[in-house]
Amino acid sequence: MDLMEFSRSAILAQLDFINGGSIPPLPSAPIIERLFLANPWPTVLAIVLLAVTLFLVLNARGKIKPALVTSGTLAVLAIVAFFVSTSTVTDRERIKMRTVELIEAVAQVDLVVLHAILHEDLTTHATRVPKNATKADVIELVERIIGQTYSVTNHKVLDLQSTIYGPRVGRTQTRVRVGSEFGEIPSWWQIDWTRQEDGTWLVSRIEALWIPGVPNPGG
Repeated sequence: MDLMEFSRSAILAQLDFINGGSIPPLPSAPIIERLFLANPWPTVLAIVLLAVTLFLVLNARGKIKPALVTSGTLAVLAIVAFFVSTSTVTDRERIKMRTVELIEAVAQVDLVVLHAILHEDLTTHATRVPKNATKADVIELVERIIGQTYSVTNHKVLDLQSTIYGPRVGRTQTRVRVGSEFGEIPSWWQIDWTRQEDGTWLVSRIEALWIPGVPNPGG
């Protein structure tokens, strides 16, 4: 390998480290969910703008009563849309929150939360984790490696995506940066979730998608 090729490889490796590899995003939410639940502000503002416009137009034509009725109805619709959005937690949002719980539990070696959030039939695909590792094995690894060897000093969720594949199956994808005495390392992880009969979402599968310098992070 000549100097130019080595420099190019080094630059590409650095860019890969910064950008986090080329991880395809998860499917986005349906448009109705995005407009009315995930981010209602564009819809609410559009309804308010329409209400104001219709009021001005009808009022200019001398139709004050229809103007008040129409704009008032639209204003109520905007208020209802806003409150429905703020009071409704979608399954996508739930598994996102559960993902943050999982990350916090691992970083803080909170074994109680890990026992509660991991499914009994958990499967893992990550380097340094045996393919046949059980839920108990994973918790023991967290306690031994993070609790005793590589203590986490700081961590941050850099990206978090979610999707729902069915009434009881969901998936999240997250990029996290973890700091220890050895430095800070970002990584991408994919987490599958299964909803239980009581509505609780549990982790059924964990896969490492990208770790700097690791050719096959998923094992």
